[in-house]
Amino acid sequence: MEAKSEVKIYTKKSLEKDGTKENTYKLKVQPNSKFAIQLKANPSTGFNWILANRDSLNILTPASKDGKGIYIPPEVSELIAGAPGVEQYFFTPKKTGTEMIKLEYRGVENRKKGEDMPMATYNILISVECLVIIWQFC
Repeated sequence: MEAKSEVKIYTKKSLEKDGTKENTYKLKVQPNSKFAIQLKANPSTGFNWILANRDSLNILTPASKDGKGIYIPPEVSELIAGAPGVEQYFFTPKKTGTEMIKLEYRGVENRKKGEDMPMATYNILISVECLVIIWQFC
């Protein structure tokens, strides 16, 4: 029987803020350790998150082929029209190194017209490092 690997989900609050740049965060992960970035979203507004630099990633492999995340509606007893939920983006680091992922909150209608300015942007600097364990024998 194959063991299931746990996927660590990171939210804006659980990421380390990069003090030098606005809307830039840092995260350290290990190679081949699947993880997800989760951001608040509300597709009923006509906006959704897009992985803007999907095609230029070399260290991280995104689960999505089209740069879109998985929308998860809010957990309420009755689904309320227009209630915000979250979008999740899944990645697997394939080798060690550092890479920036850029997530942009963009409007669908603006994209069709070519007026595509993101409403919000999050940059996350991902450092993929091997876990080093030092054994000390006394």
